[in-house]
Amino acid sequence: MLRDAEVAGRLKDARTLLEIVLLPQLDLQDADGNHSYASFLSQYLLQSRSPEFGDFSGSEPPNLTRALRLLRDRVDYLPPYVAQRRLISISLMFLNILVRHHGAEEEIFGETFAEALEDTMEQIVSVMSMPLRL
Repeated sequence: MLRDAEVAGRLKDARTLLEIVLLPQLDLQDADGNHSYASFLSQYLLQSRSPEFGDFSGSEPPNLTRALRLLRDRVDYLPPYVAQRRLISISLMFLNILVRHHGAEEEIFGETFAEALEDTMEQIVSVMSMPLRL
């Protein structure tokens, strides 16, 4: 995804960077098609205490580290603790849609998973990129 974004000249585009960080989690399903890792990760993020952007007390894969660095550069107008809080908030938004909505019947939510995902991604871009209010 990073290589494709680089070739397309989209490494400064917030939506592209957020998709690189978040969308790979769509593939993390158990044998029943559930996103149990998303549930675990949600609980982990709720316990995260680091104010440093992208610090989740682990060793992230190099491409994720690069994508997070590019995203941090994109929102360089935010103090680190604000950027980190927003990163956690948008991650929880994304994980919530995976846990609650994916695989559910369309009638339950009144929209398809693709529609819910698109709406959520639009919200995520807005939340992550909005200016800091003083």
